[in-house]
Amino acid sequence: MLIRFTVENFLSFRDKVVFSLIPGKGTLKPQHKSKPIKGTSVLKTAVVFGANASGKSNLIKPLSLVKKLVLKGSKTEQPITLTFLS
Repeated sequence: MLIRFTVENFLSFRDKVVFSLIPGKGTLKPQHKSKPIKGTSVLKTAVVFGANASGKSNLIKPLSLVKKLVLKGSKTEQPITLTFLS
C-alpha cells in the first residue's frame, strides 16, 4: 500500500516533491478512505492533474521504477536501468 512517495533531483523535479495519500483534516466521506491499519487510513484513489508540460508524466516514471524494484528487485552491483529515459 502506497502511503507517501517523495521524489527529488529526478527529471523535472529538482526540489523535493511529496505525493501523499494520507487524508487531510477536512471533511471526507468514510467510503473515500481505507480501513485504518495500525491507526493510519489512506485515500482509496487519487488524481494527478495539471497543465500540459507540468510534470505529470515525470511523476509517474519514478513511481513505475519503484514499483518495478519492489516487485522484481535488483541484483547486487548491477546498475538499475531507466528504460524510459532513452
